[in-house]
Amino acid sequence: MKKVSSVFFLLFIYLTLHAQQDSLKIKIDSLYQYYDMSLEELSHVKASGVSSELETFINSLITVASQKAISTRESPSAISLISEEDIKKSGARDLIDVLRLVPGFDFAYDGSNTIGIGIRGNWANEGKVLLQVDGVQMNEIFSGATQFGNNFPIASISRIEIIRGPGSAIYGGFAELGVINIITKNPDELNGGYITGTFGQMQHGSARRTLNLGIGKKVKAFEFSLTGVMGEGNRSDRTAFVRGVSTTISSRETMANNSATNPFFWNGKIGYKGFSLRLIYDNYKTDVLTLTDESGKRFLSRYTNALSAEAKYTWKASDKLSLTPSLFLTWQSPGVSNLSDSLNLIQDRGHRFQSSVTAAYDFSRKINMVTGATYFTDIGTNDADSITTISNYVSSIQYHTYALFSQLTIKHRIANIVLGARYENNSEFGDAFVPRIAFTKRVDRFHLKLLYSNSFRSPSIQNIARGVANTSGAIGSIGPEHTRVAEIELGYQLTRDILTTANFFNTSIKDPIVYISDLNLYTNFDKSGSQGVELEARMKKRWGSITANYSFYTVANQTRLQIYSTQQYIQGDTLQPSGGDASKSTLLAFPAHKITLTANVTLSKSLSISSSILWNSKRYGYDFQTSDQGTYEIYLKEDAPKLMSNIFLTWSSPVKGLDLGAGVFNLFNTRYNYMVPVGSRTAAPLPSGSREYTIRLSFLLKSKTPQS
Repeated sequence: MKKVSSVFFLLFIYLTLHAQQDSLKIKIDSLYQYYDMSLEELSHVKASGVSSELETFINSLITVASQKAISTRESPSAISLISEEDIKKSGARDLIDVLRLVPGFDFAYDGSNTIGIGIRGNWANEGKVLLQVDGVQMNEIFSGATQFGNNFPIASISRIEIIRGPGSAIYGGFAELGVINIITKNPDELNGGYITGTFGQMQHGSARRTLNLGIGKKVKAFEFSLTGVMGEGNRSDRTAFVRGVSTTISSRETMANNSATNPFFWNGKIGYKGFSLRLIYDNYKTDVLTLTDESGKRFLSRYTNALSAEAKYTWKASDKLSLTPSLFLTWQSPGVSNLSDSLNLIQDRGHRFQSSVTAAYDFSRKINMVTGATYFTDIGTNDADSITTISNYVSSIQYHTYALFSQLTIKHRIANIVLGARYENNSEFGDAFVPRIAFTKRVDRFHLKLLYSNSFRSPSIQNIARGVANTSGAIGSIGPEHTRVAEIELGYQLTRDILTTANFFNTSIKDPIVYISDLNLYTNFDKSGSQGVELEARMKKRWGSITANYSFYTVANQTRLQIYSTQQYIQGDTLQPSGGDASKSTLLAFPAHKITLTANVTLSKSLSISSSILWNSKRYGYDFQTSDQGTYEIYLKEDAPKLMSNIFLTWSSPVKGLDLGAGVFNLFNTRYNYMVPVGSRTAAPLPSGSREYTIRLSFLLKSKTPQS
């Protein structure tokens, strides 16, 4: 820990000293004249020719936190922005490679078949982080979960906008703790097509063989695009603890060529003037590593199988007013294959029908309001035309939700002010109201953000079907989860090349929705949450870039749920782990400290090298060990601090549009495990893969005569 902290500290000292040497040479005030421009005005400026620094500034305008284009330093949330260049040069294989370098983000294993996300120490997999692709929700509607690992088409991404904090006031009940907004290349950017093949090999088995494809074109007012990924992969080549689905078989089996993560994801769009229609199909196959068939000789496979469609039209009623009505439909039927005839696991089927309208009005260049209304219906059944609830069987679960939201943005010389709120009513569990307020101020090189938001997590189909009364004794079924987040962000731009930020946060969660795997039910507990700090320094020069960040969380001043706590597990007691407490300041699966360092260096016009280092402090989770009687017993495991590194080389060949990349991931061959973040008698940590050698070949074919 001391060595890693020293390296991090020395890097900050270097950046500070370097900035002092350059500070007299740099003037950044020229950027401010462009801040109040509309996107249309900015596009005219870009067309007339601007400096590379200003180009970067213009491209950093985002909408994820405010629905109004604004710079990341004045956006009313803690923001991370990841560019196409960052992704391409890093050689990132999937979203895990990208997101685990974001401050406060980490990953854990849900104990079934999903690697899910955690934010600031809180397990956030089931509907507590909203994942969007081009504005289309990717969370499945049964539990709200999103699966990570060799899934989404990484080569099609133009940029990723991330809110490291609440987003429910704008996006609703799946954006409680964060928002990940993936924006893919539009037809103008594609202007032709691309093909990217990736081959990865671990020490004892195949890692991935995937093909990313894309085509797109804009001709006058008409545009179309189609991007996607298909192929096969494996999570790991190490051994994992597995059990039989209907037997007592328990053993450790190899995951080499036996732990599928096979993507099949396609994203199509057609547009004409203000109208657009988008279709997204996702049929991601994974092996359920905790379940085998009756003989224990093969893993069961699960498919996401989801089709989503969104149609919307943006009508510019006047120079100040625009209206955007939209219609969203999703059909989902995740299921399990490789079943023997005697087994019958439930295959869920669900639908969401949603309509909404959003209005944006500019009172002036400095005052803007965005307001809207949404109505949707969720319907869930299973393959037997019924859903198993705690008390009985029902033909289906159906509920209706309507929501109203509004947000006012005021740019004032004293400070920028954002006031927003969302009201949502659900026919199953009632009302939710979440306000937000943000003050942001930028003075020369310094910026300040004061942020306060309420947020919530709506119970989903699966929560309601398997929801029970609060364990504290309250009468009633499952209810919404409510969160309060207070943040202070301080930032200082040392030069136009170097920016440092510090974000201090406090997250309090009331009535958290928790899944108890041993009992196969959901319930509301009392309270949970975390507090901490995220530090980041970025330097971008002509020769490349360096980014360093440090994340810390603690729960020492928060109420800890026992099911998340690091107490010794008592065999046979599903809800009340007791005995020795390994740590009173951390929770299962997630390290208190995380440090990342990434660097990209341009070696020549055609050659660049990128490297990343990630260090995390010790973690805790339950694992299985063999007893003297030959059976498996569960115990609390302390996982030592881990250091991981990747390195990737990118070469642009003399053949126009042809790029070759090669790299090594998990360079130190670290034995890293994705740990289970809740107390469970049935799940063990999921081992990550060994050292992986990766080759990527890309060919980009641009149209010779782009039209607009």
